[in-house]
Amino acid sequence: MPTPSEIRNTLKDRMDKINVSQSDLSRITGISNPTLSNFVSNRFEPPLQTLQNLHKTLSGMERLAATLAPVPVDFRNAQVVRDLVSKMNQGALDIRIIDTSVSPRFTHHAVGGLSALAGSAPTSVEGHDHDLAEKVSEILNRSKKSQTYRDIKEL
Repeated sequence: MPTPSEIRNTLKDRMDKINVSQSDLSRITGISNPTLSNFVSNRFEPPLQTLQNLHKTLSGMERLAATLAPVPVDFRNAQVVRDLVSKMNQGALDIRIIDTSVSPRFTHHAVGGLSALAGSAPTSVEGHDHDLAEKVSEILNRSKKSQTYRDIKEL
């Protein structure tokens, strides 16, 4: 767990990278906007539990954004984001990518699961072209980021 000063020093950059506003982050985390602003400007340090929640939630939002890239994530609906991050942290959320245009002879199912960024996710390739299916499986198993689709398109 990062220290409060590490959280403070990286907070703005992390928010910018996933394109979330301070007011949206405030609604998602339940930390008031003035408290968050005072923390960022080093005028106030919330309790450690609050900072741990902030770090955990922001980390979940970063994994969500990375998994869905290059599709931008709209973080304005705080309840939906909280639910997604919670399910992701429980390992109860999968994102499925189905692309039948890669090859007319097979369909691949990449089960990314937001938890895949922290560990491994189940993946499967179904079809008739065994060599191509093996290459796709290797890429899916090797990749821990949402770059998988681009790797598959290069086959």
